[in-house]
Amino acid sequence: MAKRKLSPPQQVEVKRQGVLDLSHLRPCLRLRAADVEAGQGELTFQFKKTPVSPTRTVTDAQEFLDILAKETRKGDATHENWLRQPARQWCKQMVAELPKDRRRRLRQRYHILEESAAAEEDFMNRWGDTSDFASAVLEYWLEDKSLEEVLERAKQLGQMEEDLFFGCFLQGSYVDSFAWAEDLCMEALRGMVKKIEGSESFVFHTHASNCFEQAGEQIPVDELQPWPGSGSLNTRWDYSLKGSERTDVDLLDDYFVRMQELVEKSESVRLNKMLYLIWKMPHYVTSYHQDTHVPPHFTVYNQVSGASVFHFLPPLVGCYVTHVGRRDVSALKEVLERLDAMQLGSLAVLGPGQVALISPFGSHGVWVPSKAYNEKLPGFSVSAIRAVELFMREQLRVANWELKLPTWNQVWPENEEDEADMAAYRQAQRALCLQQNFTQKDWQWLTRKHLKELKERNRPKRLD
Repeated sequence: MAKRKLSPPQQVEVKRQGVLDLSHLRPCLRLRAADVEAGQGELTFQFKKTPVSPTRTVTDAQEFLDILAKETRKGDATHENWLRQPARQWCKQMVAELPKDRRRRLRQRYHILEESAAAEEDFMNRWGDTSDFASAVLEYWLEDKSLEEVLERAKQLGQMEEDLFFGCFLQGSYVDSFAWAEDLCMEALRGMVKKIEGSESFVFHTHASNCFEQAGEQIPVDELQPWPGSGSLNTRWDYSLKGSERTDVDLLDDYFVRMQELVEKSESVRLNKMLYLIWKMPHYVTSYHQDTHVPPHFTVYNQVSGASVFHFLPPLVGCYVTHVGRRDVSALKEVLERLDAMQLGSLAVLGPGQVALISPFGSHGVWVPSKAYNEKLPGFSVSAIRAVELFMREQLRVANWELKLPTWNQVWPENEEDEADMAAYRQAQRALCLQQNFTQKDWQWLTRKHLKELKERNRPKRLD
């Protein structure tokens, strides 16, 4: 991260250069590039029937806070059905339904959680550990599921209700007062990234053979180029450190000041002081996901430059799309076509100066369209978004309390299979003691010695 400045961030005059409403477009998206040597043709997809995301008009700060308060109450009332934590009922039920082989594989993941060294005061790492385990549960459960089965479970969990909000456009005089629009070139982007991250940036590259597969590398900022399918989700600044010192990137510092002022008046949400400058090139794709890297939050996305396509889905359905798509890009096209025919979810195409609000209890995939595939799309080099996260206060409080308990990582729901494994273990140990004529003291001593050997074997070797 770059060296911090000695003065706090300041509000500046918002740039509104080339504001463009792209909500009417339905861009063609590339799923796979053509590969002559591999004998594979290009694969594309275009939404045709999926409805456009709803628009909420916001004329002042209080109206925006009222929207957040209403949706927060809805999320608080339904959190057992979507919150990505292993203690929630949806997760326990999925563990109970796993076949024996998958349950045993999951148990290996649970042992990692059990051995987590995250300290009591390290709330975010504890959240990450438990959330990752819940994600593993979901992944194992999806292994043999069809779209119909996923839709049925989503319906049972109340994720298909018509009044549920997964994402929407924000417009109105209040939104115009903070929404930034600026046509960024690579030179300007490199300058911003250098101020925020320093001399290097971690860049992801979308695989040409499957848009849901990525590889990343550390690259000197001065060498960044508008490579198709490349981008970064890690250009971020933590304003909570060292007295909220500024980045000297006006569009990010200004966003922090304005959102901090807004949230100070709220009893339902709290500002995450880690702000993001998300930059991507055409053909970059973020596969469908529910934002679980930190506790439940709303995200306010301001498209600064270029364009982005957001497809909002119920959380379970979105995770299924990614599960399918990462394994088979042709199957990805098929499932997207089926969802489009069903008109499930909604579509938000953002242009410069437009803003989207994303809820914590939905999922979304994000695509950066290319003008080469879309004549009506304005040309651009960089798709850039300012993102701020607003925690749900009550869910943040509950998570903070739960993850400070001594039992925070003891979440394995034992069943008869675990009891059978334990019975088999006891029987084997008794047989060993009888065969070797071990006393109880012998067995305890040998067991401690064996466990110590295993621990030493797994310890990283010291390099001379």
